[in-house]
Amino acid sequence: MQISEQDRKNLSRFGCTLHPRENLLCVRWTDLGREQALAAHILVRTIHTQCTNGPMLCLAFEISPTRALAHYCYFPIDLKNQVQQAYLTSLAKKGQLHLAFIAGRKIISRNHQLPPAQQKQAAEVHSKAVEALRGCTNYKFSAVVNEFEKTIRIPQFFERAISDEEISKALESLRAKATQLPAEKRVLAQQIVHGIADILKNRYGDKVRKFMADLLSVRTAFLMLFDYQREFGDDYERLVSCLTDHVGVNTGEEALKKASNWPRKLESILKTLQDANTSAEEKARLDSEFKAALGRALDYLSRGRGLSISILQDLVLPFRALLPAQPGRPVEDYSREYEWKASGMSWTEVATKRLQENADVRAEFGGRDFSSLTLEEKEILRNRVREGVRSYAERTGKLFPLPENPTQPGGSVEAQKI
Repeated sequence: MQISEQDRKNLSRFGCTLHPRENLLCVRWTDLGREQALAAHILVRTIHTQCTNGPMLCLAFEISPTRALAHYCYFPIDLKNQVQQAYLTSLAKKGQLHLAFIAGRKIISRNHQLPPAQQKQAAEVHSKAVEALRGCTNYKFSAVVNEFEKTIRIPQFFERAISDEEISKALESLRAKATQLPAEKRVLAQQIVHGIADILKNRYGDKVRKFMADLLSVRTAFLMLFDYQREFGDDYERLVSCLTDHVGVNTGEEALKKASNWPRKLESILKTLQDANTSAEEKARLDSEFKAALGRALDYLSRGRGLSISILQDLVLPFRALLPAQPGRPVEDYSREYEWKASGMSWTEVATKRLQENADVRAEFGGRDFSSLTLEEKEILRNRVREGVRSYAERTGKLFPLPENPTQPGGSVEAQKI
């Protein structure tokens, strides 16, 4: 096997390098021997995240000669490199990872088989990244890698309470004990558990993934809160001063003026939440959406980006329906946006058109067009437009959600009057 100059650069920068045509991943193994390479515990993650210049896709590895001291490396996948794409497709399909540990002049070979669940996850993540690339007009691989390295920590994707090995052993032990149970007892247990699981799957199965994604956002939010708690402790004024600086630096003066009544709005929202008129189900939904928005905001900060009014507004959107009407203030008109959506435009297209044609919105986002906004700002604008259209439909008694295909009544989403 020949190690090229580019391979050496990759080994130095990423800790590994890929030979896709040979179906081989080479790992830097400095000062470690053959026994450690063959005995090391290997974990693999397929990572997809959105950067300013496009989607980032990579394979990341935790290789642990000992539990206490793990080695991390990753290899970024160029989404326009067909050979690398073919390698990742093959890995997701077969799950066979062929490794070459580079220890000085020695090469230590080892194979690793991905579990079926990780193969499926790799295929899904790969598909999402490729789909994200289709909507990207400014993809630049080198810039994406640079941003990823400045904002992401590889170990965070491997944080866990128990290891894969411990889970496997626990399942084997449990399965062995279950085989010793009387047949009648096992049948009864299966009947009860399967019955309950089927009911929950049929009712809530489609929401499970979103729920897990929300939990992940909440987890990130809590970690970020602990980080800031470690920095500021009980110094409330210093924390508020820091947040003030973030918003002041990253928000235009006109947008700040428009947001000057937010404290009063927040007080109204929290007061409304305390009222018994809000159902427990509605409160739970709002709580879930708020935690997800908080997670996005804190994740935005953790990447070294500035907090702005538009990011804070994302936190308020879930509670907008609870905000009492304000006498003398006209309701913002979203009739055009409703018609645009009804014509078959996507929410992204509607948000883009609103930004183009609404001077106030354009000023809030610094006069930039939609393609120049960050991923978080695009999501905030889409959410705002969606909620505005929803509110307009409620006031006028029009249909919402709107059909996916305007040429077919009802489309693929059931239209309902609200």
